[in-house]
Amino acid sequence: MKVLKSLGKARLYRVQRQDLPSYTYIISNPDSQKIHFDPTITDFELSKLSTRCNETFLKFAKLLGLFRGARAKDVCELILVSGGFYYHLNQAFYSVFGYSLPAGFIGVRRVLGDKPRGAITYNNFEAIPENNITIIGDTIATGATLIDSIRYYLAKHPKVKKIIIFTIAGASSGARRLADLEKEIKRKYGTELYVFFSDGIFGLDKNQTDMRYFHRDSILASESAAAAEKKLGRFLGERLCVIWDWGQRNKDPLGHLHEVIKVCRKLGKAGENIAKKAKAKLKNREKDL
Repeated sequence: MKVLKSLGKARLYRVQRQDLPSYTYIISNPDSQKIHFDPTITDFELSKLSTRCNETFLKFAKLLGLFRGARAKDVCELILVSGGFYYHLNQAFYSVFGYSLPAGFIGVRRVLGDKPRGAITYNNFEAIPENNITIIGDTIATGATLIDSIRYYLAKHPKVKKIIIFTIAGASSGARRLADLEKEIKRKYGTELYVFFSDGIFGLDKNQTDMRYFHRDSILASESAAAAEKKLGRFLGERLCVIWDWGQRNKDPLGHLHEVIKVCRKLGKAGENIAKKAKAKLKNREKDL
C-alpha cells in the first residue's frame, strides 16, 4: 500500500483489491490506535478520541476532493441506532467545516447466523436532503446491519450521489460484502461508495463479532502493525478484539470494564496489566461525588 496523504502523524492509504470496494482507504491514526490498544478507555476520553478520529477522516475525505462541488446543505449523516450515536460525526463535521449535519436515523438490530442480516425497526428521514452526500459512522463486523440499512435507506431516498462510510473498526468479511453492495447501488441508483477503515481491515473471529489485529485475514497499515506489535504484542494482538462491544463500551462503561477483566484474566500474565487497570477504574467509580 502506498501513502496518499499525511496529516500530522496520521497517514492515508488506498487499498486496491478486486474483492474490496473500488474506493477503499485505511487511515493509520494514533487516536484510533489508543482505542484499539487500551480497552479500559471509556467515558469522555473515548468520546474525545472518537471525535478526533472522525475529524481526521473528514479532513482526508476533503483532501481527496469527495466534497468538491457540494454545498454545506447537500451533506447529511445517517445514524444507525445506537452504535452510530457514539461516532460523534456531527461534532467532528462542525469542527472541520463549521456546519452541523442534518441527520436521518435507522433503528437496526443485528441478527447473526449462516446469513447475518439487519432487522430494521425504525426510521426518520425528515431532515434528509435530496441529491445528497451521506456520511455514515459505524463499526463493521459482518456488515449485515450496515448493508441492509443502506439498502433500506436508498429505497426510500434513491437520489444519493455518494455514501461515505467511516469505521473505527472494520472487518474484512464486512468489507467484501460492501464490494458487492457497491456494484448493486451503482447499478440501481448511480450512487458511489467510499469506505474508510481505521488502521486496518481486520480479520473476523468465527463468532462474527470479534476483530483481531493479527489475524490471517487482516490487512494492516505498516505503522499500525508496528504499533500493535509494540503496544499489544503478538499474543494479545491475536486474541483481543480491537473494539470490543462498541455500544456497551459507550453506554455501559461499567459493564464493559467487567467484561474486560473477565476476558483478560483468562489470558494469564499477558492480560494481567489490562485487567488491573480496568479494576482500578471500576474502583474509582465507587468514590463519592
